[in-house]
Amino acid sequence: MGGWQLEVARMAGYIFFPVVFFYSYHQIGFKEEFVTELHKKHLSARMIQDRERKAETEKIIREFRQRKLQEELEEQERAARQ
Repeated sequence: MGGWQLEVARMAGYIFFPVVFFYSYHQIGFKEEFVTELHKKHLSARMIQDRERKAETEKIIREFRQRKLQEELEEQERAARQ
């Protein structure tokens, strides 16, 4: 078979591989440029327009709900006066 040197090498691999992998996974400097380039690549003008359109739609919905709530409140006040 392999002998004690092979067993020591295997044990070192079992111990140090997960440690090195964990360390490299949590180092932002290794991946920062890649992530930045990926983000720039996928952030297009259309996505920016979609975000603006979404914000505008949310504003319109919020205003509609506010008006509806105000109308219901006024209706309840009129009903309470009678």
